[in-house]
Amino acid sequence: MKEKYIKTDVLVIGGGGAGLRAAIEAASYNGVKTCAVSKSIMGSGNTRMSTGNFCVAIDPPDSTEIHFADTIRGGAYINNQKLARTIIENGPEQLMALERYGSLFRRGGEFLDRLEGEARGGHSHPRGRGPIGEGLGIIRTLSTEAIRLGIESFEETMVTRLLLDKKGNVAGATAIDIRDGTFLVFNARAVILAAGGGGQIYLYSTNSTLNTGDGYALAYRAGAELIDMEMVQFMPFCFAYPGSQKGRMLGEAGHYGPKAKLLNKEGERFMAKYDPKRLERATRDIVSRSIFLEIIEGRGTDHNAVWLDNREGREGLGFFKDRYPIMYKRSRDFYGLEAAEWLNSFEVMPAVHYFMGGVRVENYRSNIERLYVIGENAGGAHGGNRLGGNSMLELMVSGALAGREAARASKELDLPALENGQIRSEKDRITRLLTGEDKGEDPYKVVEKIKKLSWEKAGLVRNGKALREGIEEIEGLREKMGEISLSNRSLTYNLELKAALEAENMLDVSAMVFRSALTRRESRGAHYRSDFPKRNDAEWLKNIIVFMDEGKMKIKSGDVELTYLRPEEMD
Repeated sequence: MKEKYIKTDVLVIGGGGAGLRAAIEAASYNGVKTCAVSKSIMGSGNTRMSTGNFCVAIDPPDSTEIHFADTIRGGAYINNQKLARTIIENGPEQLMALERYGSLFRRGGEFLDRLEGEARGGHSHPRGRGPIGEGLGIIRTLSTEAIRLGIESFEETMVTRLLLDKKGNVAGATAIDIRDGTFLVFNARAVILAAGGGGQIYLYSTNSTLNTGDGYALAYRAGAELIDMEMVQFMPFCFAYPGSQKGRMLGEAGHYGPKAKLLNKEGERFMAKYDPKRLERATRDIVSRSIFLEIIEGRGTDHNAVWLDNREGREGLGFFKDRYPIMYKRSRDFYGLEAAEWLNSFEVMPAVHYFMGGVRVENYRSNIERLYVIGENAGGAHGGNRLGGNSMLELMVSGALAGREAARASKELDLPALENGQIRSEKDRITRLLTGEDKGEDPYKVVEKIKKLSWEKAGLVRNGKALREGIEEIEGLREKMGEISLSNRSLTYNLELKAALEAENMLDVSAMVFRSALTRRESRGAHYRSDFPKRNDAEWLKNIIVFMDEGKMKIKSGDVELTYLRPEEMD
């Protein structure tokens, strides 16, 4: 296995929206060398697959204070309020930055001088700003800017370990070039982690196949604390069939206009039972859980789904086609023209969409010196449930802030010394996978077991018995990882090796979800326990924290810092 060493000022791990934004900001700082690493091509990941909706409060009577209150209320009050305020107050500036780079947002008004605002679940005002070209348009803009700045990129390269110096500060990372098997060692003054979420630990997910929780696992093994990993959001409207599309995103009520209705197989508009005021415009956690409860109580369709009926809202179809061409085409291709044109109802089901939890940060700095964590890898801003459009907001704000801070810090820091023992240990781990016996566990089968287990026992509705069983099964799978074997020993495009490395990350992340969910003995936000169905502020207005201690996963809780708003003032 060949080795290559790369020295840089700022290393960005992740080539999606957050990673590109951070790399652009760092490289714009005078004289700062910036490298970006992506497991696929630069610009891949969830951002390019999204609608690109960017929520900012810029039209009176809306305000950043109202947006902030919506976000804290939607997050069930366990948000890091300082972080939430930071992203909301910096949002308008970052939307304008995207426009300066070339990503235009839709405008209205007599002179096209007003950014159009769209309604989203949980938002009290229409503040969703739609980019022309959706998320793909934003990614193309950021990718073009990164190329213009000459940012050195390492594509199809999987980071396998964060390296620490003798003081325990981050010093770089190891990686494997998937194309030819070269073992890469990065030495950096500062590292920004932007590796995307962990939706692929579940059987059905809207996420890119790249999102196997790598960033969470890397940070955890390096000694970072993670927060609220039990808070996993489901997107309420996803394909229920065919199998190749099951779980692919069809959005939420805000995409379809004010007349879209959810019906069970009996034709009942069931959201009137669960959220009679907001109905389908309730937050994603409530709508997804309501759909799931209808299905498990026997009122779902033959495909274990419910009906989305928008026949009364066809006057909005032209806007939908123009604003969301990818979703329209997808509906037409797989559900047929009559469903895509809203002439007939069509079936939808929830699927995993977003991790509110992540690495515990303050101003996007982790508890490990020189390690910044952004985007979906960072936990806290969204609390127990993320509002639609707040993800793109955080991607851009966190990327800009962390990129700028990392670049400034790198000008004042020496290049840290690498510890050769860590490098040898990681190279040996990868070599063992390639040279071990060929009679052990198939990594693809391990991955499928993790996905099925997470879906069935840590999904929309959880209980202590299932969570405890899941933890036992995860530990059983972890033992089998020691016996994993590869049938492919090649160093060239060895996707089986990539799957084995991802399986280890997925096991760590699924264990975080299960253990955190078992610890939180209440229902709050996206986390619903059928054995503890009520929110309990007296005992559980807390964050659940995951960390490693002497090689073992540990859990603790900490009181939420109610910096600005308190539940009793808002409910």
